[in-house]
Amino acid sequence: MVNIFKIQYNDLATTLLPTFLRKGHILSLAKALVAPLVTLYNNFILGRDNNLYSLGVTGQVCSLRRMLNKEIDKEKSRIRIEGSEQIAYSLRVPNEDIVPAKFLEVNNDDYLKAWNPKNILAGSNRFFVYLPFEIYKDTNIIRQATSLLEKYKLVSKYPLLMPEFPNKKAE
Repeated sequence: MVNIFKIQYNDLATTLLPTFLRKGHILSLAKALVAPLVTLYNNFILGRDNNLYSLGVTGQVCSLRRMLNKEIDKEKSRIRIEGSEQIAYSLRVPNEDIVPAKFLEVNNDDYLKAWNPKNILAGSNRFFVYLPFEIYKDTNIIRQATSLLEKYKLVSKYPLLMPEFPNKKAE
């Protein structure tokens, strides 16, 4: 925090009194008179810190993931974010004279990507937020995560919250 905002009002009230007035009752009175100002100052500092944190969170995946893990999954940091894959579709045109040969090719990998349920559901303007299943069950946490994502995400992107089931290890 910048030192310009560090003000010790109780110490200031003590040091601004003349030395012959620094007795117990007068010091208590000075601190009582400064108490409302200290409360306002503390509220200002908390608000300033929250605003600086909000300004520090961007729409980048790493920033969104850090924010969600800090706000929702504090202990284990298990929330992850993935984008939807961009698919280059190929065309099949019966008249080969009009369309160059490179557009007539159909890549099997692209075909499989196109029929991936994740890509059918998403499209290019969505991203997936995977929450652990025990967190995903709580509707209040889902609402909190949705509101945080709506606040910080890019305008053109839309989040899809998905449960992530624990991996069952073969024994």
